[in-house]
Amino acid sequence: MVGYLLQHLTFVAIKVLLCAKTSNFATHSAAQKVKHIPMKRLFLSISIPTTIKQQIANSWKPYHEWRWTTISNMHVTVLFMGDTDESELRDIANKVQAIAFNIPAFELKMKDVSAVLTPNRGAMLWITFHPSEPLELLASLLGEVLTNSSEHGFTAHLTLLRLPIGEVNDKKAVQLAKQLPVVPFSFTAMQVELWETVKLVRGQKYNCLQKFPLLG
Repeated sequence: MVGYLLQHLTFVAIKVLLCAKTSNFATHSAAQKVKHIPMKRLFLSISIPTTIKQQIANSWKPYHEWRWTTISNMHVTVLFMGDTDESELRDIANKVQAIAFNIPAFELKMKDVSAVLTPNRGAMLWITFHPSEPLELLASLLGEVLTNSSEHGFTAHLTLLRLPIGEVNDKKAVQLAKQLPVVPFSFTAMQVELWETVKLVRGQKYNCLQKFPLLG
């Protein structure tokens, strides 16, 4: 069954590539040089149910001194596309819809809270999820169709916190990962969503532009 699903979805990806318009994300770097072309910073994600987001936010109340991800910004990134010409939006939507409609709805189950230490970028705190083959296929196909690169080594996660660079903060992230009392959860992903990043004076917010239902 798994092999058949992969074969079927690969056929769908090829069909989308053959039928798609000639626009290509490889031209984005050139488009950015033309200042009058409106650009949006885009990514595809799985949204988190509101009750679960509130449950997660409750877990960090004892650690209010840190700047946690706002509830409205919580998501699981499927594919980051970056700065994108607004004229590409319809083409993106057509491709995402064609793929999403052939991916079955799937369960995402929390695995743990992890500290991710990234040199020169500062530590991060993630909620990670158990492997999900439909999600991995979704990320791989979307990457292939939209950015000409599949998502190798894809790790489903929800970013909770970003800490400033420094050894002290790295140690704090590891400590928080052990102490944060997040109640284990799971939910069924029924759709993939296209979001844009909007820069604010302090931080950023994410707006959902369009939703694409998964199969069944």
